[in-house]
Amino acid sequence: FLTFITVKKTKGRYLANAILSELKSLGVDCEYLVGQGYHKASSMKGRFKGVKVVIRESYPEALYVHCSLHSLNLALGHSCQVQPIRNTIEIIKSVGNFIKSSAKRTKCLDNIEKNFLETQSKNLTAMCETCWVENHDGLLRFNEIYKDIIDTLDDL
Repeated sequence: FLTFITVKKTKGRYLANAILSELKSLGVDCEYLVGQGYHKASSMKGRFKGVKVVIRESYPEALYVHCSLHSLNLALGHSCQVQPIRNTIEIIKSVGNFIKSSAKRTKCLDNIEKNFLETQSKNLTAMCETCWVENHDGLLRFNEIYKDIIDTLDDL
């Protein structure tokens, strides 16, 4: 990662020129560009006017590859259409929201966790509709403190 760029337009040619201009201002020799990776938005990967095409006009060695993290996110998002997976995620969200929506319930979970030194973090992690990196963290955290969550619900 090098930098963020503020842009005023989202057309492929404009974005490509902004990217190349910023790379040059950072001292990157674009003659060495051998790859470019973006998500599947048409302004980025479009066959005629997308960023990938405009950059390859000047730098033909800069092959386009779809962003692997975005591909993974899309695949995982599609997996949520499987009923048991969708149900599991909804239960985890509901339990997390139930506990976090009350100071009393949150305090109860905190008190139970203090008795078990194995847990490293003291918070449930929110589940996100679109970002599977956050969901991964949320699932790991829920699994890590599952017994504590059950004890908290029993104490209520």
